[in-house]
Amino acid sequence: MTAPVGYPVTAAIVAGCALIGLAPPRQPRIVGFFAYLCGFPINELPFIAFYYLCFSTLLATQSDFNSPAGWIGLGTAALATATLLVVVLRELRVGPVLDRALTEGLGLAITVGQPPRRKLSYARILAWPFLMRRRDVERVANISYGDAAMRNRLDVYRSRSVPQNAPVFVHFQGGMLMRGRKNREALPLLYQLASHGWVCISANLPLSATRAVPRAPYRR
Repeated sequence: MTAPVGYPVTAAIVAGCALIGLAPPRQPRIVGFFAYLCGFPINELPFIAFYYLCFSTLLATQSDFNSPAGWIGLGTAALATATLLVVVLRELRVGPVLDRALTEGLGLAITVGQPPRRKLSYARILAWPFLMRRRDVERVANISYGDAAMRNRLDVYRSRSVPQNAPVFVHFQGGMLMRGRKNREALPLLYQLASHGWVCISANLPLSATRAVPRAPYRR
């Protein structure tokens, strides 16, 4: 019995997306767009890709790994795992870099207020990464700041201890001014900063490709 062809194909897809996530091509533009689509899930949730890879490997063990397809799949899975590890190690360095940039540029650090009451455990992050809310952070939703309906709404995240003279972080979602919502992007960052005493604002904005506000221009 030979190993299923689907296993090396699965491993190749994960490995390819992980490599693209590490070094995405940017030109031509259409290639850069598809590279973003491939690398985005890997950079956001690399361990989910690793779980999928492990599950595929366990399924493939039901077949004969002495076949060429099986060994190719196993080697590709090892390459994908190594690449995912590089992604994780690179992301773990972001926190100190951001803290240093805030300190040097604004004279502020992430930990400006009291330490958070509850630290997120790696076990919770690895087992259930989609639960982002924190008990010590209050979210005040859908505050109007303009006349473009939901495109001019913002959410405020703040510590329930209501710190005084707190620094303010304003976030506008990505999406090339064509897509995105205020309550979807950067939620881990918003809750993390708010738990340290920041006041965080996440705002919708008129999109250049929306029917509600078709003339929202983009100016450099």
